[in-house]
Amino acid sequence: MEKLNTWTDGDHLRIRFTSWLTTLLRRARIDYVRQQERRLKTISLEEVNEGELAFEENYASLQSGFEFEEERLSRAFFSLPLNRQQVLTMLFVHNMEPTEIARALNCSVDYVYTLRKRALDALREMLREEEL
Repeated sequence: MEKLNTWTDGDHLRIRFTSWLTTLLRRARIDYVRQQERRLKTISLEEVNEGELAFEENYASLQSGFEFEEERLSRAFFSLPLNRQQVLTMLFVHNMEPTEIARALNCSVDYVYTLRKRALDALREMLREEEL
């Protein structure tokens, strides 16, 4: 019975290491599962319905959407990167919802909000610089 109650320093280190390793592996497994869930699911072209393909074809004709009253706003808009121009056009000209835009651009809704914010911030900054 005495041997059960006496622990050596090696036993404590082994227990602490095993506990640390178990926690590390459990967290790594959780992180891996979360990363797999975040990835966009891809589908083959055969699985895409014709309505979605028609949207892609019609989008090219919808791209020239803004008619600017001010030349400086036009210059600022067209100096934005193309993806930001697309998001602003879809939001404000075509009155699309962010979920629809995310589906059309094959990105997340959060990314659509990020592009919108960056585009509007950049437009404000460019217009502010022109006023000075």
